[in-house]
Amino acid sequence: MEYRKLQAIGGGTLLVSLPKRWIVKNHLSRGDTVAIEESRSGPLLVYPKDVTSLEETSFHTVRATGQDPQAVVRDVTAAYLLGYNVINVVGDRAQLSRVKRYLRESVHGLLGLETVAEEQSSLTLQFILDLNTIHPEKLYRRMNVLARSMYVDCLEAASEGDITVLEDVLRRDEEINRLFFLMVRLLRSALTDARIASKLGLSSVQCLDYRLASHHVELLGDHSFALASILKGLPPFPERVAAKARLVSENLSSLHDMANAYFLGSKEMDYSSFLNRARDVESLISSLRSEMGSSAVADRLEDIRRLIVDIGDLAEILYPYVR
Repeated sequence: MEYRKLQAIGGGTLLVSLPKRWIVKNHLSRGDTVAIEESRSGPLLVYPKDVTSLEETSFHTVRATGQDPQAVVRDVTAAYLLGYNVINVVGDRAQLSRVKRYLRESVHGLLGLETVAEEQSSLTLQFILDLNTIHPEKLYRRMNVLARSMYVDCLEAASEGDITVLEDVLRRDEEINRLFFLMVRLLRSALTDARIASKLGLSSVQCLDYRLASHHVELLGDHSFALASILKGLPPFPERVAAKARLVSENLSSLHDMANAYFLGSKEMDYSSFLNRARDVESLISSLRSEMGSSAVADRLEDIRRLIVDIGDLAEILYPYVR
């Protein structure tokens, strides 16, 4: 960081000179126009007027020769999360042929990344989504809809003995993972490019909050996946257990809605009600554990409850009261 003094000119106007290296880097000269924008958190953003895209084209090369296919997949995933738009995988013909199968499977899990060119010694992947059309809140809400439906459907399917629904729940976890990876990419881009953060209307603290909250939701999906896997191996719930499971489901999803309303800044959030509901759900899960005579299902539900409480904890210091 460097500091520059404000200079006064006629009429009370103040001006400040721009760093020469920035001028050279952006190919600017006397008479050119720059855009000035005040960010939501206060600082001024200055950038060339002709910048129309929030995400400049950036290239990254992954070398496959001599690498294990899984290592290549990890490198491609890392490049995606770091915000590279074009990822070129290169290597000798034999090695790349082995790697391509793994890459096709992994690319499916990275939203917006598509294969745009393929040759014997190279494979080119490109991120095709427009950051102007994506906002963390929309991604976060979609992740929560999926996560909430997973544990709710798990308990309903267990009561009815519907294996088909449980198998569908297992597939939904993959969709949450895809949204989470896109969220990480978007937030990293916002933190490293002030123009993107300004366009999204996010401060650095808000980016961090979304990153933590979305990670909790991704873990909700993982625990719901584990819950579905356990329930697939159990017989349908007896009516008494099913009744308690429905009660847990209703109250757990209600707690989830309250936590998200609090995290997203709803004015209707009642702090005391959230605390009371968290304790009520804990008691209901304990009662279900006693009724089933087994802790596996109840343990996964308690993990889900704790993660939901952690989401609310990002907005208020709830931790000492409900954990």
